[in-house]
Order: sequence, then structure tokens, then C-alpha cells
Amino acid sequence: MNIEVETQFGFVAILDVLGARGYNVDHAKEFILNRDAMLDKLKEKPILDAIDESLPMPYIATFGDTVIFTWNVGQDRVMKTLPSVASWLSALLNLGIANKMLLRGALSVGEFISRESTVLGPAVSDAASWYEEADWVGVVLTTKCKLSLISLLENAKHNQRLKKIDFNKWFVEYDVLCHSGKKRMWVVSWPYNAWAVSDDEMTAIEMLSVALSDFSIPKGTEMKYENTLQFFR
Repeated sequence: MNIEVETQFGFVAILDVLGARGYNVDHAKEFILNRDAMLDKLKEKPILDAIDESLPMPYIATFGDTVIFTWNVGQDRVMKTLPSVASWLSALLNLGIANKMLLRGALSVGEFISRESTVLGPAVSDAASWYEEADWVGVVLTTKCKLSLISLLENAKHNQRLKKIDFNKWFVEYDVLCHSGKKRMWVVSWPYNAWAVSDDEMTAIEMLSVALSDFSIPKGTEMKYENTLQFFR
């Protein structure tokens, strides 16, 4: 039986949850409940109102402690929707904190295919090669995605509509501490959006500190948390 699988073009984000691989069965059950609650929260209207309505909800696939998000936006809409994807990922990272999950990953752009729980393609491979590289909580842009952002920033100099978008709200160039040393990379500026998904008046750094205080931090893993706090400052 021949089944046609459509080639899609858009964004792929792969994120994993720090510390989840050492969970026992009880912690794994709690993790699944918190993960599902976080993903359900992302569908609520107040959060969606802050995101460009032209951005479709992502296709979501999960495996273990890893979540894959894909947005099939088409090659001609990559530039238009990139800020909205950053907005969505910012909400995701902050909701992760609220649900006691610390997420880190990478965002790529390009071709991919998806069918049921399977997602494959160049954009998936690109994101997969970077999502565990950074030693912190956050999302880095792969080199290919960075080039899309640079093109967008250049276009913004001459495009009146793009000039109105505050790209510094969603992206920042930062010295990310990776496993192979520091790398100057473009990253999602998710602390900027830290109050958008909070149900109380805690500041971003307070939310993060409270979340970190609930985690055991074995010797040798502390830099992940220090690097994240430094990014907030």
C-alpha cells in the first residue's frame, strides 16, 4: 500500500527536560502530568492572543523526556512567523518553570515530514544536533535558523512593517556556555516574556529561584542552573 507523505517546510524545535532521565517511576508519573498540563496551558486564549494568529498550532511529538514541536508555515512565511515562534517558545519555557520543568533545546528551520508520532527530515536533524549542546535552560538557534533571523533583521531596515517589530524582545546574541566551551549564538530571549504566563506577581528571577530550590542538584550539574540565572541577569 502506497501512502503519500507530504514534505513540509517550517520550524522544528526540540527540547528536553533537565534532570528527567534520572526519574524513578513516581517522578516519571508526575513529570507526564506536569508536561501535559503545560502543553494544555499553551492552548489557552490569553497566551494565544500574544502570538500572531497566522501562526498555526504546532504538531507535537514526545519521546521520553524530549518534546518535538513543528510548525508547517511554508517557505514564503518563514520570515513573517519567526517572531511568533519565538513568542510561543518563550511562553513554553516560562510555563515549564511554573510546572517545575526546566527545558533546554534548539530551533531550526527547513524541510521535514511528520506522520503520526514520527518526525524526520533535515530540519529535525539540524535541531537534534544542537538541542543538548547548551549547558543551561533556554533555546538556541541553529546556524541555519540564525541566517533566517539575520535576513529578517536586514529586511527590517527597509521594510516599514518589519520596523515596527521589536526583535530584541524575542532574540538576543549571547555567549552560551556549551559542552565544548562558550559560543556566540542567537537565542530566544525568553526572560523578556517571563510575566506573561505567571498567575501571580513574582518576578522572573523569583520564579526561577523557587523552581530551582525544588530540584536536587547533584555535584557536576550545578553549572546548568548557574548559567540560566546568569542569563536572567
